[in-house]
Amino acid sequence: MLLMLSILLVACGSSESGSKKEDKKTEESTKKSKKKKKSKKDKKSKDKDKDQSDEVDETDETEEETKKEKETEAKKQKSNSKSERPMTLESYTAIDNEKCSITINSIEEDKWSGGYDINVLLENKSADVNYNFTLEAAVVNGVQVDPSLYSNVLAGKKANAKIGIRDLTDYGITECTDIELFFKVVDSDNFGAEDILNEAIHVYPYGQESATQFTREAEAADKVLVDNEYVTITYIGNTHDDIYGYVLNTYVVNKTDKDLSIRADSFSIDSYMADASYYVDIKAGKSTFAKMYWNDCIIKQIGVDISNIKNIEGTIKVRDGAYKQLSSDAVTITP
Repeated sequence: MLLMLSILLVACGSSESGSKKEDKKTEESTKKSKKKKKSKKDKKSKDKDKDQSDEVDETDETEEETKKEKETEAKKQKSNSKSERPMTLESYTAIDNEKCSITINSIEEDKWSGGYDINVLLENKSADVNYNFTLEAAVVNGVQVDPSLYSNVLAGKKANAKIGIRDLTDYGITECTDIELFFKVVDSDNFGAEDILNEAIHVYPYGQESATQFTREAEAADKVLVDNEYVTITYIGNTHDDIYGYVLNTYVVNKTDKDLSIRADSFSIDSYMADASYYVDIKAGKSTFAKMYWNDCIIKQIGVDISNIKNIEGTIKVRDGAYKQLSSDAVTITP
């Protein structure tokens, strides 16, 4: 009996000791698990904080870039916005001879086109010859533009007319400080007769002392197509509109003291022949912005995608006033 009790006590003690050891192992395992979980949690928290920090940095960089882009655009818009300085032009007689007279009355902004209208008085002093008053060209701050003036004035009569000057703010000309007008007067009933008048005058809307000359700054995307002793022709980008179609914009400088004619010849687009329209008649020593273009019907006919044109090739020819060829240059454009 005593022997059995002793065996039982030993067994119980051994079981209790094993149980305590198990409990201790379980407790240690639980602590390790908790510690491990806490470590993972801390790591996740750190990773999350790092990600958030990276996101904040990226957001800050994006916001800074956007801010810079907006500032650049704002500066560009400001530089290309029209001057609000009041014009001081007063009426004066620019040309007066025994055959005709031309009076510059005023200049005003054309609210519809954004350009300017110069109001003029045209007088035909002839007793029996009807006159046609036109402009061969107009030059604003040294940049030649296409003006609008076509007025028939009967013998002994006068006419009020407007000379239209287009908006040039897109090119960076915000003030028309020096407007040169090339007048031509002919017999409206006999265009083969000798010119009655062929003369240039200057109009200074802010006074002659405020006259300035335009200088275009080169841009990274520019490509010089022709640069010889006669002209410099620079490709400055392409556009598309409903009037001209597909357009290559160029900036042309006449380096000579002669009037020049510039034409495009034998052009192709992505290996398909396509005649280009490029008619530049430029006065001596002047510059101009000129379009080389293909009407939509031509683009459709050759079947190219204007959003994916890769190569344009052709020849640009320069001639003098007598139409004698001065230069011929092969050009390649990759829009």
